[in-house]
Formats: sequence, C-alpha cells, structure tokens
Amino acid sequence: MKEKVIRKHQQLFGEPAIVVKSPGRANIIGEHTDYNDGLVLPFAIDKCIYLAASKSSTGSSSVYAIDTDTFEENIQDRLDGFLQYFQSVLSYFKSIDLDVGHFNVTFGGDLPIGAGVSSSSAISCGFVRICQEFTQATFNKTDIVKAAFAAERGAGVDGGMMDQFSIVHGENDKVIYLDCQDRSWFDLAIDTGDYEFVLINTHVEHQLAQTAYNTRVAECKQGLAIIQQRDSEVSGFRDIRHHHLSYLQTPNQDRLKHVIEENDRVRKAVEAIRNKNTDHLGTLLTESHNSLRDLYDVSCDELDFIADKLNGHAQVAGARMMGGGFGGCIIALVEKDAISQIIQQWQEEYSETFGRRVSWFSVYPSAGLQVV
Repeated sequence: MKEKVIRKHQQLFGEPAIVVKSPGRANIIGEHTDYNDGLVLPFAIDKCIYLAASKSSTGSSSVYAIDTDTFEENIQDRLDGFLQYFQSVLSYFKSIDLDVGHFNVTFGGDLPIGAGVSSSSAISCGFVRICQEFTQATFNKTDIVKAAFAAERGAGVDGGMMDQFSIVHGENDKVIYLDCQDRSWFDLAIDTGDYEFVLINTHVEHQLAQTAYNTRVAECKQGLAIIQQRDSEVSGFRDIRHHHLSYLQTPNQDRLKHVIEENDRVRKAVEAIRNKNTDHLGTLLTESHNSLRDLYDVSCDELDFIADKLNGHAQVAGARMMGGGFGGCIIALVEKDAISQIIQQWQEEYSETFGRRVSWFSVYPSAGLQVV
C-alpha cells in the first residue's frame, strides 16, 4: 500500500516530500475510561494508513483518498467527511502561530473506516506529523499526541487521548499501560501463546460525534459533580469508590460503576499478561463487554450477537465490544487460525438477522507513527 500511495501522489501532484505511516489501534481493555481519568491497555496495530504529502504551488490545497477514490480540491474551510480532521489539525497549528501553507496529500491503507480501530486518529496523527515537517516545528511525541488530541476535540469528539497516545507510542510486541489521569505509562511485553487477538467488524458504522458518545461523557461528569457535592474529598474520578454510587440515580450511577470496575479490570489484565494467563485475560474481556452493555449502554444488537457467540465457544478465551460503541468491532482472544471456522458457524444467521455480513482480521502489537 505504501508504494500505491506514493505512485498515486506522483501521478497527481509530483514527488512527495514526506511519507508517513500511521497505524490504527486496538484496546485490550479499559473502555470509556480514558476521558474519565482512568486506565487503559491499548496497542498500535499492524493495519495502518499511509499519507504522502508535498507542498502545493497552486495557491490551494487538495486531498486524495485512495480507499474511496475521493479527490477533494480547494479544501479551504471545508469540514465535510474526513476533511474535518485535516481542518482541525490546521486550526491547531494556526492556534500556535504556525502556518502550514498550501499542500497536497494522498492517503490510503488497510485500516477499516468506522470500525472502531481509530481511523480518524490515524489520519489526525499522520497529518500532524506532516504539518510538523512543513512548519519545521520541534515536536516530540508528546507534542504530536497533544496536537492530534486537540484536533479531534475540534472535530467534535469529546473523548480522551488513548487513541492518539497508542498510535504515536506503539512498539512491536508490546502493549501500553496508560494512566489517563497523570499520563504516566509503561510498555508491557505480551505473549498470548496459542491465542491471538482478532477484530470482528460488525459493519455497523458509527460517527462518534453524532452518537450518544458525548452524552456518556456528560453523564460521567454530572455523576462526579453530584458526588463532589456530598464528599469534598473527592477531587476527581479516581477518588470515587463504590459507596459513593449510592449518591447517584440511574444512569449516572451505572456509568460510574462501569468506570470503577473497568479500571480494576485493567489492573487485573496487566497481571494476567505478566503471568501469561490467557484464560483470566479472556474472562476479563467478557466481563468488560457485559459491563459496557448493561451499565454503560454503548453496545448494540449486532455487537451483542457476536460477543454471545464468541464467549460461548471453547476456542475463545473472551470477547468484548471495542471502541466508542454503537457499532464497530469486537475484540476477541481466539485460538490461532480458528476464527474463520468459528464465524462460519453463525455468519449466515448474522446476515439473515441484520442484513449484513461480518469481516475479521488478526491484529498484533506493532510500531507506532513513523516517517517511512
């Protein structure tokens, strides 16, 4: 794909000045906790977007998306589709008094759009790195994360920075334990033995800024505010304990109960990975899905169908919905090379029930954002 992106850019715009590889991300556990100062356990995956870029001499900027064969010219102030992420990055650079100038970008890859593997963050992080090159900004990895995070906030997604952090800091064969409260983190080597992580795409696409995602953010903030009115020693989400939940009504109570227990599952998952205890890790995934379905209310019928089928199978250690929810992917810990046969057992039932078919692919912890 890298060569395809470069060739297309050469055809349209001439030789690229920079080519960037920006991966997607998977999250083992710790869902809807990042924007609640919680714990997460993501990794950069081996699926990515390549972006080739060069300066434009025409007085305007253009972007070509290979995957959708979409050519957007004179994109000044346009916010439709994927252009909102490019524009938000440009707005960030403008806010720190850096002029990117006019440019041409060609991008494409094997990262599914709308599947919960953070394709929007891959675009944002990749384009930040390009803008850094064009402005000669002295950014380190922390600066890139900050810029991409601010850009996605500008595009209307009121989430945390797990996606951007894992895309920028990813390493081969390692997952990232990230504390979103103080931004402390460490790499954790992972060996799942006879099992592999598989993402199963429901093909129910979600637009996070247009769904109940931002509502969940608000509900958690409301719950925290109510608790703080009753207990002045609670300074933030991480101070909340189970006894504080009695101060709340549904849905705030359910949302914060999920956050407390999901953080605990992340801690347990770290120990399971260190001990190479795949069975326990899988059990934590299943518990996480049940909580996201019942307490956080971000699942959907398609996700629940797949999770139920997988969690009842002898060759699956565990499975849960991954990402913002309301569609997207299931992440499952499955015996190697078993997933195709497993899905064949219920693919037709899924298709008849929901009018669409699933697709799937294995993912491995891989290197993060880089100039190639």
